[in-house]
Amino acid sequence: MPRLTLFKKIMSVTLLLSLLPLLVSSLILLSNLESVNARLTAEIADTSDTQAAESLQMRAQHVAETISEFLRQCEGDLLFLARTPRDNQTLLNFYTTRRSEVWQRRGTADAPRETRELLPLYRSVAFIDQSGRERLVIRDGRFLESSELRDVSTPADSEFKSEDYFRRTKELQQGEIHVSHLTGLHVSKQEQLAGAADPEHANNCKIYEGVIRFASPLFDKRGVFSGMVVISLDHRHLMEFTQHIDP
Repeated sequence: MPRLTLFKKIMSVTLLLSLLPLLVSSLILLSNLESVNARLTAEIADTSDTQAAESLQMRAQHVAETISEFLRQCEGDLLFLARTPRDNQTLLNFYTTRRSEVWQRRGTADAPRETRELLPLYRSVAFIDQSGRERLVIRDGRFLESSELRDVSTPADSEFKSEDYFRRTKELQQGEIHVSHLTGLHVSKQEQLAGAADPEHANNCKIYEGVIRFASPLFDKRGVFSGMVVISLDHRHLMEFTQHIDP
């Protein structure tokens, strides 16, 4: 085994002492780089989450403002109708000119197809007298016969057997509006699926037909309550604002 000379020993020690700080510095630098990388990754993720949350919040706010504007439009329609003549032609013109597009799924789960239809905004429009008797009603595109008209002053006799919009509207002042909750006949899960395993495969199923009623009182020239006008918003038009949002 060769013996190390004093010169070689000095050179070895010098080299070791020179490389040791460099090695330590490299380890410290590597550790710092990993720390910076982790911090930057976390900050970028937080920024992305914040931006995504802000984007969703802005979208939700926009949808809410759009719905509010739509509902104000319905209120405007109601007050306009309250100032018009109460006859068949006026009612029919109002009903047929208020329409909006609704997307609907047709076909089957294996061969689905989408249709877009312009449907009436209001499922029904009605003039009701001071006693609560329906005098003129257009519903689902046709005028109701006299035998089909109801006395809605009694909730149990209303279309959905529990509505109190007549009493609530009668208490209002001229120009004020009563807006009901979403109302409709219950549709069970079995009726919705029509024997299918899930909604995607359900065809020819029963559909929930809900409405939101807007009602405003009417007064004669003496300021005496003489009845009310009621428009019933088809809830499908409200669903259109949220049903097709892709987050």
